[in-house]
Amino acid sequence: EGRAVASEAERGTGGAEASTAPEELASLRREVAARAAAEEELRSQLGSAVEARLEASAAAQDNTAGMAVLRTQLESAQLQLATQQALHESLSRDSSQTAARLREEAE
Repeated sequence: EGRAVASEAERGTGGAEASTAPEELASLRREVAARAAAEEELRSQLGSAVEARLEASAAAQDNTAGMAVLRTQLESAQLQLATQQALHESLSRDSSQTAARLREEAE
């Protein structure tokens, strides 16, 4: 008789555990799903941050390349200006010398 009571008590406890097991399993599944969703959100945010960083880096490289092109163009323009100034000075000297020679010949 004592054995039958113990057996019933075990079954009762087992039954209580069995009834909470699906609830615990459902709770764990919800927790796993929530963590997976949070992880996916973090990955998405990280992906967006990385993408933004890559775009900023590409823009900086474009700016650097653009500055190099502008610097080269500026140097070229400065060289052209120096060449034109030298040519102008040379033509002015030639013109002055020609005018002086013509005056001498006229006298």
